[in-house]
Amino acid sequence: MKALLPYSQSRRIFFFLLCFQILIFSQGQVVSNLVNNYSFEDTIQCPSNAGQVNYCKYWFNPVVPSSPDYFNACANSKTLSIPSSSIITVPNNRFGIQIPRTGNAYCGFAVYELNVSNYREYIKTRLKLKLVSGKSYCVTYHISLAEISRFVSSNIATYFSNDSMIYTALSPPYLINVTPVVEPPIIVSDTINWVKIQGTYTATGTENFMTFGNFRDDANTTKSQVKPLINIIFNDGAYYYIDDVSVVEINPANANLNDTLFICPNDSIVLGTDSTWDASYTWQEIGVGSSLSCTNCPNPVATPTVTTKYYLTKQQCSATTMDSVLVVVITPTSQANAGSDKNICPDEVVQLGTAD
Repeated sequence: MKALLPYSQSRRIFFFLLCFQILIFSQGQVVSNLVNNYSFEDTIQCPSNAGQVNYCKYWFNPVVPSSPDYFNACANSKTLSIPSSSIITVPNNRFGIQIPRTGNAYCGFAVYELNVSNYREYIKTRLKLKLVSGKSYCVTYHISLAEISRFVSSNIATYFSNDSMIYTALSPPYLINVTPVVEPPIIVSDTINWVKIQGTYTATGTENFMTFGNFRDDANTTKSQVKPLINIIFNDGAYYYIDDVSVVEINPANANLNDTLFICPNDSIVLGTDSTWDASYTWQEIGVGSSLSCTNCPNPVATPTVTTKYYLTKQQCSATTMDSVLVVVITPTSQANAGSDKNICPDEVVQLGTAD
């Protein structure tokens, strides 16, 4: 028969084993951007003229022979040998002056042209992964109006498709006549700053490709004249730069996989379950002094001295969600006690310790 340990000893052993087991930090899942070359930095070849968006790695022109443009600072060094490259240099180019939002590159396309009926330009890319049916995604892009533009428009939109959807036309119109899935009704007239555009999209599970541009015909395009007309093609229209594109799955705030966590005194634990691209996180703790390594990061380290509840607010696209987790600091309820001093004779037996 196996000997049973006294209850108090069993409790102390359990306490130390529990502390040993919970000295494992939480691992946050990284929810990444599904857009390859989202900032247009990677090149197949440095552009040397207008209409060379296909030189931007993973991006291409879905309507031939329209001419969306690829602007990259690498073209600056070519201006002496190839004068036409000055059209697509950074920050000065044929369409205006714009510093990249990040990095050294961006793209641009015409969304409306007064002198050519239904003239459109688009840029397109294949996503890293097919979208998942029923999942919601945050679609984000940053645009700026080119100074050359005489019009502004709110129809800079996104369309998802299963195939590459490449069209060849001998002459305008170059309109892709589909219903866009993300088209926030925002008219951007800022020629200096990059303006963030965001929208949400629930996938059907067939989406492999994403296209940017104006999918409305002239009659249904929301537009407004902002400068005097000069009767020159591509000037009497609306032309926009675009940079920093993302498609990210929307996940609610999750302070931890479990509602309650246990740690030993003086130990730490990592909170949060994800680190989502372009999302913001705000952490709060109630009733104690600060025990968080940061309050605006996705996965702070908590080192509470007493049992503490932590609250997380997550902002992603238009969704604001909240969650909380209770971190219990475990302390033993009794201390070791070998018992009082005793005198015994040879061959006598005595019980050590105290029974709880």
